[in-house]
Amino acid sequence: MNWRHAQLPKAATPMDVAFDNGLRLVGYQVDAQRLPATERVSHPPSNWIHLTTYWQREATTIPENFHLIGLLTDAGGGVWGRELGYFPTVFSFDPPAQWSPTAIIEAHLDINLNPITPPGQYQLYLALESDTGERIPLVTGGFEAPLTVIEIIE
Repeated sequence: MNWRHAQLPKAATPMDVAFDNGLRLVGYQVDAQRLPATERVSHPPSNWIHLTTYWQREATTIPENFHLIGLLTDAGGGVWGRELGYFPTVFSFDPPAQWSPTAIIEAHLDINLNPITPPGQYQLYLALESDTGERIPLVTGGFEAPLTVIEIIE
């Protein structure tokens, strides 16, 4: 598998979101934007959303102790899905300080859905979190980058 790219893959949605630790989210892909909350074959009872993210580094020194956070929230901020933690991540076996400034690095995560998530529209967010549990802020303020709307169906 190649996780380093010279350019953003054509299937990716471009983004330009800078985090305070020197990383920039330059794009993402989701495998489904309309799905039920449950799945009975691969991961019962809950379903999940596979998210592929694309990153570049802006700083020469980047803290290495962080991981991706994916959240699916309702309009009131209630969390109905969160990433499953897989280790090691691309950030641990290919630290950002070693990336070429022009390289685009691919990182994956799966957002596990609560199987009782009611049908409706939800917002998918991406954040970075330190190993001590602190969110890494966006350069523009806040802590979560909005990606796309996800529709949960019956």
